[in-house]
Amino acid sequence: SFQLAAKDQLDIPEETRKQWLERKLIDELSRLKLIQEQVGEVPEEQDAYMHMQNMVGRSSSRVDEAREEIYKSKNSILKGAKDDGYSIDDLGEYLYARHAKERNAAMEDKETGSGMTDKQADEIIKKYRGTDMKKHADKFIRSTIKKALDIRLKAGLINKAQYKTLKTYYKNYVPLKGVIEDDQFSYQPGKGFSVTSSTVMTARGRESRAQNPAIQAIIDLESAIVSAEKNRAMQSFYKLLEENPHDSWSLAGRKHKPVYDEFGEMHLEPGQLAENEVQVFFDGKKKVIQIKDEALLKAVKKSGIPAVPRALQVFNTYFRAINTTFNPEFIITNFERDLQSALINMTAEQKAGLGAKVVKDIPSSMKSIWKNDADYQDYKNHGGKVGWMDYKSVEEKSQEVESTINRYNKAGKTKEAILYAGQFVSEVNEVVENGVRLSTYKNLIAQGISKDKAANYAKDLTVNFNKKGEWGSWANGLYVFSNAGIQGTNRMYRALTNPKSRKKAWGIMGGIFTAGFLQSFKNRMEDEDDWEQFDDYNKDNYFMFLLPNGKALSIKLPYGYNIPFVMGSLAEQVVNGDLQYGEAMARLIKSGVDAFSPIGGGSLAQVAIPTIFDPAVQIAENKNFFGGPIAKETKYGPAPKRSKQHFKKVRPTSKAVTEW
Repeated sequence: SFQLAAKDQLDIPEETRKQWLERKLIDELSRLKLIQEQVGEVPEEQDAYMHMQNMVGRSSSRVDEAREEIYKSKNSILKGAKDDGYSIDDLGEYLYARHAKERNAAMEDKETGSGMTDKQADEIIKKYRGTDMKKHADKFIRSTIKKALDIRLKAGLINKAQYKTLKTYYKNYVPLKGVIEDDQFSYQPGKGFSVTSSTVMTARGRESRAQNPAIQAIIDLESAIVSAEKNRAMQSFYKLLEENPHDSWSLAGRKHKPVYDEFGEMHLEPGQLAENEVQVFFDGKKKVIQIKDEALLKAVKKSGIPAVPRALQVFNTYFRAINTTFNPEFIITNFERDLQSALINMTAEQKAGLGAKVVKDIPSSMKSIWKNDADYQDYKNHGGKVGWMDYKSVEEKSQEVESTINRYNKAGKTKEAILYAGQFVSEVNEVVENGVRLSTYKNLIAQGISKDKAANYAKDLTVNFNKKGEWGSWANGLYVFSNAGIQGTNRMYRALTNPKSRKKAWGIMGGIFTAGFLQSFKNRMEDEDDWEQFDDYNKDNYFMFLLPNGKALSIKLPYGYNIPFVMGSLAEQVVNGDLQYGEAMARLIKSGVDAFSPIGGGSLAQVAIPTIFDPAVQIAENKNFFGGPIAKETKYGPAPKRSKQHFKKVRPTSKAVTEW
């Protein structure tokens, strides 16, 4: 007999200050990334870093797809029920009554039941007899309860035997959780990647009336989706650690202990997980990973920092929406900036010719997104979709499900029209934001790259909104769009420092610098007076071709790569004597602040102060975000009343309101 030699143990260095800062500000998974780099090339099933990055996009897309089918679209299940006169409360009442008798019978020996008597259940069933309620209820169950069960089986959260039992034990099962007097519904996946529950709970009977089971069924479906995607990522993490043993972690099965309930029946309950332990499921069996590396543990448990206050989240949601999703100008400028940045990164990192193929396929990719066809579904299901509004965690999105359901299900005709109009605008933005990425995804697959890797590269093409450091939520909460700036800057840094791409990337940077210098020089030679009429904001954020009539044809500069362009333009102005070095440096810093924001950074005070206080600072300074006056300034004589300090183009209605 013989024994294979033990695999050499990894050499994992201590976290440096630079790496600590990267984990806090840029990438909360950076410690995992470092460990994988120490391992070297790994099979895709062990690429935990990629799977954890893709998890957010995969979960969000599947949750969004479920919401569209159940209650958000014009053809949704709940919209159909609503059009027939049934509310979500009516549906919940009927589903509860239909399940109550079988739950009561199953719990009879324990002298508990469903929280609803057989008599009450019969009265409710009788009320809906001869109506279309059964049709809507059956369709709802197929899309929630049964679908959630299939998802759990496929993900390994339960095994085939458990699946068969759960599918056949009750004919009309619905989840009975919470109490009707309490507004809280049960949401199970929890924070971080650790999968602490299969999202299946043992029914042990109840005397109190449960919360609306229809809403709980939707929440349970979303819980199953998120837990399944987390489990997929955690399985990859487990396999990586299993193949690469180290003192920083250990793997084991979950221990159980016998527990007796109030009826004297014994149940095997899992022991409590220790603070440094996380869990994953394989074919319904629990596996425990004990992590002794503090930075890696924080990454997996997402235990770095508490959540941002709800009030701040509400303000930031509104602020982002009016400056991105519901801003028509943003749709155009975002596309031209995103496309330029994507092509620069692609040219530096990928094979020659890919950029041209991607550009050629953008129109067909946009059409795919608008139609939500198989190509786009495939791209979303592998985690590629991103957007300017993708700042919330999956957990935060799912915990808002009740209010979202009620917003759609209880809306009147006018509010319903507004909601669908908002969805239309959002869909237009989705086409623009993901057109280049979908085209990249399809072309990378055509080159032989796997779908998971293609999706991962596509979402990271310019700014990856799903990536953030441990402090990312708070940074983005206080300074809206700050994470876009952090991730965009890091994306450029990686292109410029990667040994495989840096030579090309620096060559491109040099070309952009030269273009900035020549633009400023050419426009000055055309007509210096006309050129000087344009403010610094426009010169630093647009590629401008001066026209004979004194106006300019403008193209918004790409995200991040506007900086070398501005450096070239400022160099020309310094050489020409228009700027001093200090002024040039101040403008360069401001261009860096503006580089990845859909709106300008504003003055130094506006940059320094949290975004929620920007309006007050702008009014006090009388400066908007690009440095122009908010109210008309009087150069000579006494200032008129505030209501008279308006510009000529102000609407009569606005004037009347200020005078009133």
